[in-house]
Amino acid sequence: MHGTLANLRHERFAQALARGKTATEAYVLAGYKANDGNASRMKGNERISARVHEIVGRAAERAEVDVERILRELAAIAFSRIGKPVTWGPSVQVREEEEDGQRVKVIVSAVLRVPSDKLDENTAAAIASVSAGPAGAVRISMHNKLAALVALVSTSECSTSARRTLMPFMPSLTSR
Repeated sequence: MHGTLANLRHERFAQALARGKTATEAYVLAGYKANDGNASRMKGNERISARVHEIVGRAAERAEVDVERILRELAAIAFSRIGKPVTWGPSVQVREEEEDGQRVKVIVSAVLRVPSDKLDENTAAAIASVSAGPAGAVRISMHNKLAALVALVSTSECSTSARRTLMPFMPSLTSR
C-alpha cells in the first residue's frame, strides 16, 4: 500500500495511531463520536493497519532506525539478567594485604563487576548507568524490564496469541 487512504477519517485515524494515540483517542481525533468498540474494530481493519505500518516505517527510515532494531533493543532490556554484568556467590573472598608492616586478611565483597569488555552487546544495552560512590562502591542500574516487556507485548510484531495471553496481566503490572 502506498499513500494516503481514500477515506479522510480513516487516514486521520491511521495518522493518530502512528503517533502513538490509543484507538479510542485516534477515533475521536479522526472526527468520530467516542465508541471503544468501533475504535477497536477500525484499528483491526487491514487497510488501516497497513497504513499505520507504512507511516511508522517511513518515520523509522527517516530516523535511520528500523522496527527490527527497536524490537532487538527492547528484547535486550526485557530479557536481561543482572547475573551478566555482576557475579556473586555464597562464599566470601579473602586476600592478604600488608598493613602497618603486618600481613592481614581482608574480606572482599563477593559481588564482583564483570569487566565491560567481557559484556555481550545485549547486556551492555540493558545497562542504564554505572556509577561509583565516594567510598568506591559501584552501582549498576538496569533499564526497566517491565516497561520493555509491556512495549514488546504492545507491538504489532508480537503474535496475537501471545498478546491475548499476556494483555490481561498488563494493567496490573503497569499500575505498580
